[in-house]
Amino acid sequence: MRRRLRRRRRLPTLLLALALGCGAGVQRFPLGEAMWVDEGDTRAVRPRPGESSANLLQDFVDYTLLRPITRVFAVDPAGEAIDVNAFDEVPDSSWFENRWREGGFDVARALRGACDEPPPVAPWTVVSGKRAGANPGFVIEDAEGRRFVVKLDEPSQPEHATSADVIGATVYWAAGYHTPCNRIAFFQPDALEIAEGAMAGKGAEQEPLTRALLQEIVALGHARADGAVRAMASRYLPGEPLGPWRYEGMREDDPNDVVPHEDRRELRGSYVVASWIDHWDTRSSNTLRMWIDPDGDGRGHVRHNFLDWGDVIGTDAGPLGIPPRRGHTYNFHPGHVFTDFVTLGAMPRPWRHVERGPAGELLGYFDAERFDPEEWYPSVLNPAFQRATERDMAWGARRVAAMGPAFVAALVASLQLADPGAAAELERVLLARREKILKRWFRRLSPLTEPRLEAGAGGSGTARLCLRDLAVATGIVEWDARPYWTRAWRVEGERRVEALEPFPLRRRAPDRVCALLPETDAGYLIVDLTGQYGEGDRAARPARVHLARAEGGGLQIVGLERPYELTPPGR
Repeated sequence: MRRRLRRRRRLPTLLLALALGCGAGVQRFPLGEAMWVDEGDTRAVRPRPGESSANLLQDFVDYTLLRPITRVFAVDPAGEAIDVNAFDEVPDSSWFENRWREGGFDVARALRGACDEPPPVAPWTVVSGKRAGANPGFVIEDAEGRRFVVKLDEPSQPEHATSADVIGATVYWAAGYHTPCNRIAFFQPDALEIAEGAMAGKGAEQEPLTRALLQEIVALGHARADGAVRAMASRYLPGEPLGPWRYEGMREDDPNDVVPHEDRRELRGSYVVASWIDHWDTRSSNTLRMWIDPDGDGRGHVRHNFLDWGDVIGTDAGPLGIPPRRGHTYNFHPGHVFTDFVTLGAMPRPWRHVERGPAGELLGYFDAERFDPEEWYPSVLNPAFQRATERDMAWGARRVAAMGPAFVAALVASLQLADPGAAAELERVLLARREKILKRWFRRLSPLTEPRLEAGAGGSGTARLCLRDLAVATGIVEWDARPYWTRAWRVEGERRVEALEPFPLRRRAPDRVCALLPETDAGYLIVDLTGQYGEGDRAARPARVHLARAEGGGLQIVGLERPYELTPPGR
């Protein structure tokens, strides 16, 4: 994975293509508000797009065998993601939502995730059931008429599958994605009711759901001493299901789907979120398009959801010998296979000679010690991940950065694990993997974000440009060991750039750094603010803030760049 993260020069984004200048001059951001909501992505359209399905056999052959081989000979002309606004962020859409842009990260709200209703209310009426698949379970209708998918744990890994689905849904929702509401729930088997005509099975293999068959399904789950069975209750998503979406291409029958999926930053950057919790099963079969028709008049839009995280945090499900390899290679990786063949297996691999950690069955081989954020692999090639750049990964890391130790502790506590030691180990591994992610993806591009303009003392005097330093905020760099420096330029027209003298810096605890802007009548100003990783670090990249003079005479922040190079603007 490391080789594909080559530096690519920034191309004009979809949102700025008409506004930025051409040629070798300075790219100027237009005066005005950045796009934070892509309203065109959720406009009401008619008719409803067609349904889709996941062809598991075709996807297996394509992504497991054909694409890994053709990647060896491919020339990838991919550039930067094209659904990015002037602040290097992704606008709200049917794919993603900036939930913490106003007010900051809220642990309690993040913990609720997509759950905006009470848990399922007893009595539960089972309307269908299944024994096949990754996890046993059934579908219920609660006392208020709401439907939930109820999943149980595999006997070989008590408490794992239920915990995994809650972790996945909560983390992805907190990161900004659309997900179902997944909760831990307990029920007494004798209290379950069976709906008239309820069936059990999968596909054409259906049979009437009897009390004996339901007891057989429930017996596969994990029961407490009081007889209550542990489960994960997933609320049905709002809208009408249309089938899965893919990590590439566009839907021709959806007028709102105008950005190739593989060029969406929220899909490229989800690699980082997936790597954190080891969500290696990032296939289209674990996604769902929902038709949202609020007025019931046939006009609506598609919402793109992630779902099904039973594979995360160390599942043992899969063919014999696979679990230790999860996250470290594809199901079939031509390069790894060839190297192992040539070296007769002498090449060190992270999946060899490994043992389960202190949490035993619960976490399987999920650990932090073998985790390399740059060398994490899903089970099959993912087109969006393959086209990801450093900017996309840094964006994903900013999503993970928001989910700090308080959130992780609360998330683990919400799982209601029976063994406190296993819970402590899960918390430790998640935090250790998060630290590795931040240290890697905040190293090559600036982690300074959230630019703000503040007036001088008493509302007058020299204005200050302030940014939040996520490297300091997340603790990967100590505040006192973080040197900062600035550069600034005034821009005239499209090409003339004049360097200004350096100007003073001010630190504001706990994680903000402010630069006093030079007194200038320039109509357009560019400011670099750089945080170094120690005194000897001369390769740190800046956060490059663009300011334009508004009609009232004051400067306004109009854009933020994270350049790959240290060269001045326009070079």
